[in-house]
Amino acid sequence: VRSRGLGDVYKRQIQKGRYGEVRENLPDLLSRYPNEAGVFFIQALINNDGDSSLSQYQKLIETFPASEFAAMSSMKIGEYLFARGLY
Repeated sequence: VRSRGLGDVYKRQIQKGRYGEVRENLPDLLSRYPNEAGVFFIQALINNDGDSSLSQYQKLIETFPASEFAAMSSMKIGEYLFARGLY
């Protein structure tokens, strides 16, 4: 998310398990920040389907390779593959 503070707010909500609140705000975030890697990262974090999140992380890495969220997405992909025993 463009404003680092804004991204931190949503990450804290996710850490506290407030997925519903983040999901409610996601459409607004996507419309206000359509080209921000942080919004796509948040979207992948709150996705209920791991395979779909994996695809979202991969797309984020391809679309925003220089973003800090690309590195975080790579880590999330590794965590997911490890958890599934696909290493």
